[in-house]
Amino acid sequence: MPNAIILQGEAPLSGGRIVTFGPKEMRDSGGRLGEGEHIWTRDERIDYVLYSGTPEARAAAVSFLNARTSEQLGAVTSLYGHLSFAENHRYKGGTCAPVAEIRRWADLLRLLNEELRKPDGFSLVNPPPSGLVWHPFAMKLGFWLRPAEDEPRGFRPVLEAPDLYTFLVHEIVTLAYNGHPLLFCEHCMELRREPARPDCRFCTDACRKAAHRLRQGARAAAGS
Repeated sequence: MPNAIILQGEAPLSGGRIVTFGPKEMRDSGGRLGEGEHIWTRDERIDYVLYSGTPEARAAAVSFLNARTSEQLGAVTSLYGHLSFAENHRYKGGTCAPVAEIRRWADLLRLLNEELRKPDGFSLVNPPPSGLVWHPFAMKLGFWLRPAEDEPRGFRPVLEAPDLYTFLVHEIVTLAYNGHPLLFCEHCMELRREPARPDCRFCTDACRKAAHRLRQGARAAAGS
């Protein structure tokens, strides 16, 4: 059934920003917040719905997998909200989550995608690495009925992902199982936004040529 998994998400209406907390902020929060960088978003929210298997869902997965710096993680959080509610805390009229934790989840999603695109993949006899997709809600989906005029009873059964992390895990696995894994460019390490051949190594001709020049330079240096 198409679009049987959905996410009812909330994105910050006014975006988010990177804030750095020190001992004072830790005391002000009653010890809930650790020191370091956090992504802070205001309380104002805008609702959105993501349907599995759509270009919008793919774009969400690509955006998070390409985000590595604090600023990039903050930018995608401004578009889609926080990855999970597990580490979020209230602070001065908004919600904040530690950048290190969000980066760890994004790294796990990236590792999941890389494992799935390997020729042998994982299976019953070759299970995924321990803890790869572990999450308090990773396999917990809610069932409900969505109004649909094209259905005989007027409703379509769907599964609702409890948070953005769960939804992205589902999208990454589904894309790989359908033969369209999300592929990274070996030169710029950016995720390719359009489906590509599984044996394609670069996102553009420019990256392919740049990688060739680097290899030629390395050979020349080794020869000299």
